[in-house]
Amino acid sequence: MQEEIMKLRFASLLHDELSAKFIRQYLPNELQKGLTFVAGHHDASQYLSQGYHHLKMLVLADWLASSERRDLNEEEEKGKRKKMPMETIFTSISLDHNKDVERKYHNIELLSLNESVFPLERKDISQELEDNYRKLWNNFIAELGKIEYKNSERYLISLYYLLKKYTSRIPSAVWQSRPDISLFDHSKITCAIMESIYKNNMNEEEIGKILEILNKKSKNENLTEEEKLLLNKDRFSLIGGDISGIQRFIYSITSKGAAKGLKGRSFYLQLLGEAIAKYILNRVGLSIANLIYSAGGHFYIFAPQNVDINGIRKELEEILMEIHNGELYVAVDKVDLSISDLIEKRIGEKWKELGNKLEERKKKKFSNILDKKQVSANVYYVKALRS
Repeated sequence: MQEEIMKLRFASLLHDELSAKFIRQYLPNELQKGLTFVAGHHDASQYLSQGYHHLKMLVLADWLASSERRDLNEEEEKGKRKKMPMETIFTSISLDHNKDVERKYHNIELLSLNESVFPLERKDISQELEDNYRKLWNNFIAELGKIEYKNSERYLISLYYLLKKYTSRIPSAVWQSRPDISLFDHSKITCAIMESIYKNNMNEEEIGKILEILNKKSKNENLTEEEKLLLNKDRFSLIGGDISGIQRFIYSITSKGAAKGLKGRSFYLQLLGEAIAKYILNRVGLSIANLIYSAGGHFYIFAPQNVDINGIRKELEEILMEIHNGELYVAVDKVDLSISDLIEKRIGEKWKELGNKLEERKKKKFSNILDKKQVSANVYYVKALRS
């Protein structure tokens, strides 16, 4: 099972028309077996045929990650991708819906923390886009060759961050939509969805039916009640975490060395949030790609629907009580997601629902363990309830 899921992770991170050639030419021999099926993820003759379970999983994840519900008989547009820069997502945001926002872009370049992080007007973007793509590719291949293969899990993590470095400024698609989603983010979400499909034990027949329904829906054809039920069934979940007690923790320091103390504690909280998120990933058996966001004491994880969130919450409460004596608490909860939630773009509503559930959790700090301990004998419980 572990070998199978690792192959699916690599396949979903590298799922484009060049993937099969790339895998044969550049990946270690230990990883090549069983990965070449990714070349058929735009080939309807394959993913509509029997015996292509993994390929069907990849196609479904790819469609859900990009809301692509293509006509299954449509020939893929190959070689027609315009050499365009990536548009910043912020040009899609406007308080005045009647006013057009000036579009701005990022150059085709490495992800970095220098001035290039700020988007530019189209006229200020390099006109040598094809050369920029070529340079990125050559540097990516050179750096990929330096990764020493020890085991598939370590190699996956290295590849993940290398893709983040080199493809976060490359648009994932430009011919059918605004180029405001990076190739890295699309690959990351595809990997997260595919892993959740696998963890939900969706069989080949069921996935095939869903692909046909999505194609039917893309043509605006009416769906049967049975087909609607398949799309509305909860199959995934969005897990959220919110660390509570941050203000008290940061500012409860003496004036001596206060500046260093503030920086140190802020950095610690960032590490704590990431550590908790990765604890959940390991607990559920998910990869780093399933961690959608982690910053400012908050994190969000895309996961399968069948997650024991109550068990995870109890474990985290016991750990934090042991380490911080109730001074810090993490509210953890989840909302379930259906395929309809993803393709009908209801994720914003689900995000809000999750936020409300986390706020309610913070009103019940350590509720999973309080009734099993001698509360009156431990003053730290009082501190926890006050924070």
